[in-house]
Amino acid sequence: MDKTKEKIQDPFFLCKIISYDQDKENYSIQSLTNSGEIISVSPTQLFLLNESPENGFLDMVEMENLNEAELLYNLKKRFEKNLIFSYVGPTLIALNPYMKIQELFSDEILTQYQNNLFNPQFSLKDAAPHIYAISGLAYKQLIENERNQAIVISGESGAGKTEETKYAMKFLITLAKNKDFHKFKQLFAKEKRKRNSLFISSEENEDLGVEDKVFFVKFSVIKSENYIDFKL
Repeated sequence: MDKTKEKIQDPFFLCKIISYDQDKENYSIQSLTNSGEIISVSPTQLFLLNESPENGFLDMVEMENLNEAELLYNLKKRFEKNLIFSYVGPTLIALNPYMKIQELFSDEILTQYQNNLFNPQFSLKDAAPHIYAISGLAYKQLIENERNQAIVISGESGAGKTEETKYAMKFLITLAKNKDFHKFKQLFAKEKRKRNSLFISSEENEDLGVEDKVFFVKFSVIKSENYIDFKL
């Protein structure tokens, strides 16, 4: 079955309150979907709706009313506009569209997020939600703090973990090829440049063979890459 066309019933729907029955302690509500159905619900089944931007909230911690219904509604609203990435604070939520969205992963977008690193004050809020932004922040903190960084990508089978890992690697591996990468090196020229490992291990090892499941960074340039699957 084509998963892009598979219809799944929403657990929540938009509605407006018609009346309140004090004796039964429930509300009569009208669905704002095409059905316009009027039903009775308890107060615990109602959730306040936020006034959201046209493309939804980029970071859902900014919602005045943060609840399960609003979180799912915001993700759906963005997903329908091919905006598959959203933040919840420092956590990135990615929804698998089961298709390639070229405008999200073009070379221009890759360069744009890499150029964000040249701003010493860069934070996640400076860029639209994206796996590239998470990768860039991890790299920047690696150089600034001289501490190993980890990007944990988790999800159910078919959620797109492998694809997200590939894009994270692509961002990091191609960073040194960015024509403005020298700006990044100049920006942190006064920082101590120690050899650090990114993602998995802090082990010191000169051997960069294929069996080393680790990123090695030396003078801000990635020398080799690999990744390890693990279960929580």
